[in-house]
Amino acid sequence: MAFNLEVLVVGQENKSDLINDTKIQVITESEEDILHESDRELLKEEFIYNIKGVWHTLGIDNDGLLGTQGLLETNFDKPINQNHYEWLKNQDCLENITPIEVHEDYLDDMRTLLSILIELSPVKMILLLARYQGGDTEIIQGPIPFDLYMEMLQEQKIPFNVYSLIKG
Repeated sequence: MAFNLEVLVVGQENKSDLINDTKIQVITESEEDILHESDRELLKEEFIYNIKGVWHTLGIDNDGLLGTQGLLETNFDKPINQNHYEWLKNQDCLENITPIEVHEDYLDDMRTLLSILIELSPVKMILLLARYQGGDTEIIQGPIPFDLYMEMLQEQKIPFNVYSLIKG
C-alpha cells in the first residue's frame, strides 16, 4: 500500500532552501502546487487548509521516485489504542487509523529532519500527516511537544490518517 508523508511548516511564508543531510528527501511545495483550484474550493472549510505555511513532502528514493516504501509501515491488524480517541464517535474513523512504524534505519533521520522543519516555522510548530487511503475525516491531535512526539512515534503510538501538531 502507498503511504504519503506531508508536513506543513506553520507560518512559513516562502519556500526556502532546506539544508538536509539525512537519508530522507524533501520536496517543498506551495499550497498552489498541491491544490488545484477545484480542490481548494472543496477544502476551504477544512481547518488544516486554512493554516498558513509551506507544505513539504517527505520520502526516500525508491528507484528514482520519492516514496515512503521502506520508510513507513503499519500493521493493519494492530489498531491504535481506541481509548486515546474515545471522543471520536464515528466508528468508521477508528477503523482507518493504525500505528505508524518508522523503519529503525530512518528514525534518527526523521528526528533530525523534523527538528529542522520546526526551526523553519516562526512559531516553532509543524503539522504532520502520514496518510494511506481510507477515511476522509479531519482528525487533529496536539499540540505535542517534539520530544514526546518522537517518543510516541518510536513506541508506535502515533497513528496514520491523523494530523499531529508538533511544537518545538
